[in-house]
Amino acid sequence: MPPLFPTLDTLATPALLLDEARMMRNIERLAGHARALGVTLRPHLKTAKSLEIACRLGGPITVSTLAEAEAFHAAGHADILYAVGIAPQKLPRVQALRAAGCDLVVILDSLGQARAVTEAGVPALIEIDSDGHRGGLLPDDPALLEVAAVLNGAGLLRGVLTHAGESYGVRGRDAHAAFAERERAATLARRNRRGDRHA
Repeated sequence: MPPLFPTLDTLATPALLLDEARMMRNIERLAGHARALGVTLRPHLKTAKSLEIACRLGGPITVSTLAEAEAFHAAGHADILYAVGIAPQKLPRVQALRAAGCDLVVILDSLGQARAVTEAGVPALIEIDSDGHRGGLLPDDPALLEVAAVLNGAGLLRGVLTHAGESYGVRGRDAHAAFAERERAATLARRNRRGDRHA
């Protein structure tokens, strides 16, 4: 008769192994830090891909595929950010999730995408390029205000978002703090420019 629980030698892969006590300490520490800063914690679940872990996290979440959004919504999560530049052909799935009660928000960085989500009635965040690593509009790109105007005119602008993907290549608190500052500065750069009254 096979053992009730597999050993590391017999475990089928891929598999996720976690130290639950350590995970809960990390979750509580991160949540406490967010509370102290007065910000909302919205963890990205692309690594864990686990309903059980999402349940322990609670609150809003971030996903990298619509399949993840559908699975997490089916499990009771209603505040979800789809953090990949939206492709117009995926909007019907987004609309279906929203119609089912999920506050699913998308991200974008072009006028074409803004027009498509406006026609679909889907709220969006504008992605800002803070390090030249991924998608997004540079803070001084004139298209940023055009995209914002299209979304805002339809009542669908939820704000801006940035992520410095280059930060994955550095180590240490100081290096990560420097990337965090780049992200902060990039998201505020347009607002702080003189002459941009509506930014």
